Order: sequence, then C-alpha cells, then structure tokens
Amino acid sequence: MVAHRVVSVAEIKAAEQSAMTALGLTEAALIDRAAAALFDCLAARIEPQEHTVFYVGGGNNGCDGLATARLLHMAGYRVSVKSVGDTFSQENLRRQRAAAEAGVPLFNAAKVGAGAVCPDVVIDCLFGFGLNRPAAGAYLAAIREINRQGTRVYSVDVPSGLSADEGELGRDAAVDAGETLTFSAVKQGLLLYGGRNHTGPVTVLDIGVDCAGAGGVLLTEADVPLTKRPIDSHKGDYGRVKVIGGSPDMPGAPFMAAEAGMAALRSGAGRVTLCVPESLMPAYQARVTETMLRGLPDRAGLLCFDGGALDGVMESADAIAVGMGLGQNPALPEILRHLLRRFAGTLVLDADALNALAGDVSVLSGHRGAVILTPHIGEFRRLTGIEKPLPADAAAFAGRYGVTVTLKSATTVITDGARIYYNTTGSPVLAKGGSGDLLAGMTAAFACTMPALTAAAAGSYYLGKTAERVAAKTNSERSPVASDILLEAKRL
Repeated sequence: MVAHRVVSVAEIKAAEQSAMTALGLTEAALIDRAAAALFDCLAARIEPQEHTVFYVGGGNNGCDGLATARLLHMAGYRVSVKSVGDTFSQENLRRQRAAAEAGVPLFNAAKVGAGAVCPDVVIDCLFGFGLNRPAAGAYLAAIREINRQGTRVYSVDVPSGLSADEGELGRDAAVDAGETLTFSAVKQGLLLYGGRNHTGPVTVLDIGVDCAGAGGVLLTEADVPLTKRPIDSHKGDYGRVKVIGGSPDMPGAPFMAAEAGMAALRSGAGRVTLCVPESLMPAYQARVTETMLRGLPDRAGLLCFDGGALDGVMESADAIAVGMGLGQNPALPEILRHLLRRFAGTLVLDADALNALAGDVSVLSGHRGAVILTPHIGEFRRLTGIEKPLPADAAAFAGRYGVTVTLKSATTVITDGARIYYNTTGSPVLAKGGSGDLLAGMTAAFACTMPALTAAAAGSYYLGKTAERVAAKTNSERSPVASDILLEAKRL
C-alpha cells in the first residue's frame, strides 16, 4: 500500500505554488494536468455509453470538470455538464466555451430540473478544497439533487460540501461520493469529523505536485511492522508493563489494559503487572491469571499518594499505563506528578489520568521519560480548551510539552509534534466502553521495544486491524464488546 501524504489546505496551496514556480506552469496548465489525470482515471471506471453528468461550480474545481468532460466527449464518451451558481471565473467561462465548441451539452442548474438531465454517473466538481462554510443556495440544492439520484458518484478532490481542513460542515450538506479522486495528496478533511462518511475510497492522482515533507502520513503496516522474534528470545527481552488502575466504581478497566498489554506478544511486554488499590485485591485475585498483581495503598478503594509505593512500581517497569478506571481521585494529580518527574521509561496516560491533567496541564513540563497521551476528542478539548481540535493543534500540544499524542477518533491522529500519522484502521466495533483501555495497554506493551511515536502508532493501527477482524468474523459492528476484541488481539 502506498503511504500517502495527508495535508491541510495551506499545505496543498503552498505545494501547488511551488510546483508551478519550479516547472514554469500557469494555473491553466495545472488544470490541464488535473484534467488529463482525471480522464485516465475515469476512462477506466465508466463505459462510453453511460450518461456521465459533470456538476460544475464556478471555480477551478469546475474548470477541472469542464476540461475533463471535453476530453471524454472527444474520446467518444457520452457526457454532459450541468453548471451551478451564477458566478464564474474567467478561466471557468473559457473552459465552458471550449467544452461547448467541442460539442459537450451544457445545462444550467437554474434552468433545468433534476429530471431533465438523467445521469448514469455523476462527477461532482462543485467545490474544490477552498470551501470553509456550509454549502447554501443553489449549491446545497445541487448537492441534495446528486444524493437523491442514487447514481454512481465520483467526487473530484473533495466531496462538495466538505471542508478540506475540517471535514463535515453540516448534516445532509455534502455529496455522498462512491469514490473520491483527489489530487497530489489526501486532504485532511477527507479523514476528519465525519469526512469519511462522504468520501468512499480515496484515490490520489499524481499531477506533478510534490507534497513530500508536507503534512502527515497515512499510516500503513510498513510504518509499524511486527518483526519475528528470535528463537532464543525470552520474556526479559520484551520488557515489563505495569498498569495502574481500578476503583470501587470501575474495577474492570485495568483488566482490559493489562490483558491488552499481554495480547501484543510479538512486539510487546514480556511481563505485565496489574497495580490496583490494596483493598480491592480480593476481587482481582480470583480473576487475574496471566498477569501479576500488586496492591497499592488506598483509602476506601481510591489510591492514596505514596511515593515509596510508586517508586516500587517504577523500579522494574519499562512502560507504565495509568488512568484506566481510577475515577475522580483527589490524589491523582500528585500521583501523576511523581510518575512524570521520576519515571525514566514510557508513561502512557489515559482516561482518568487525562481528566486529572486537565486541571493543570503544566505538570507535563519537565517529565523525565517518554510520555504518551491517548485522549479522545472530548478529553483533548478539556486539556486544551480547543472546541474542534485539528491535527495541527495536536502537534502543537505535543511539541510544547515534549510528548506523543494519540488523538482518538474514527481517524486517529498520532503526533510527537514533528511528525504526524493518520490511522484509518478500525470499525464502529470500537465505539464501545473498554476500547480506549485496550489501546492504552497495547501502546504500553509496544513502548517496551519501540520509540514512543512508533509505539503509539502501532497500538492504534493494530487495535484497529483487530477490530476489523472482529467485525468480519461476527458479521456485526453492533454486538461485539471489548472482550471480543481482546480475544482477537491475541492473534498479534
């Protein structure tokens, strides 16, 4: 699988400008390159006799469609063009004249209804990557017309109605593409905030714009390979994970994290120790079999701060996952401060650890070892106050505090501030309680043998692949629970 770049609008604009300068191209010449790439792609996907209708707007995305429609018509394909809106650039008007002179039927959406132009295939060229507000007026009407027709839809660059930076801008206000044909690199909005609900498979078309070094990378297995273990290896070669979690209200979460740590056998921990409130030990002793168990001082089931006990946890650990099921514990900020200042291994902070950090994020400054945070969107919002965090926000946070952030969503963003991975593996199977605990434990296990960024990426990637296998095996995305994913993870 090709590892595609994922870029913001600012980054693709800069890359296109650099390409035009370096190659001596005009904007019109870049449109011709886009049309040539689209022609080759569409000619392999549609039949000449199918009625293919291009919905075009008044900007450069519309120009791409008009130029492509002309090429297909000249090659014997049955095409027509439906223009939308009443504002067209001079280049767009020139492309309209060229298409009409070549014999392409052109219609204006304001003058013909949906039934007047009956397509077998729709090519969506209403907006490019510049949209930054919800579609309205004639454009919204055209988007809804496309979606109602039930025909095969290809969106060019970005499904119209999506923001190329922020994804979905409004419900029922974006084209539902069967496939998105995007230029040069994947636009981050295709992956974020509902964007994937509209894109279908994404195909990247090369038009000579170099995006190397820009944005992030779409994560593939090649980025996080699980190497074969030597025949003479032993458990000491793969590190030790400690999991600190549990409270009277949420006793089950650290089980998930500890078992997930054990599940990542090929590149994870050789040993896992579950560290729980001492008064809850009897409840765990009957259930813990493959992991070791350690009690920590507590009061009424809530962990107390005890520096000596925490030093004992850190003493033989390569990675510590903390936060799962700890609840609203007033001692937690002090526990975290002690771990951050003194632990030299990799600390994975999840769930209630993140909630405790939200009260004073500055405690992250000056940490001793590597730190990985695994917030979902809501937790990251509480940490930063950013209502709709984007990859650049996660990268800025990671860079400011010298940590790795795994920002969990349908597309998970993993960043250390300098590099960004986008992980699209997974399934709605993961939309259940316990999934985040599994990720924290798997990430800690990988962190015993991998750098923090790679470990975070591996945890996200392989949890997602495991969820996909569970969905395929059960033929359901509704019924599986975290323990089903846990069982399947033992195939890693």
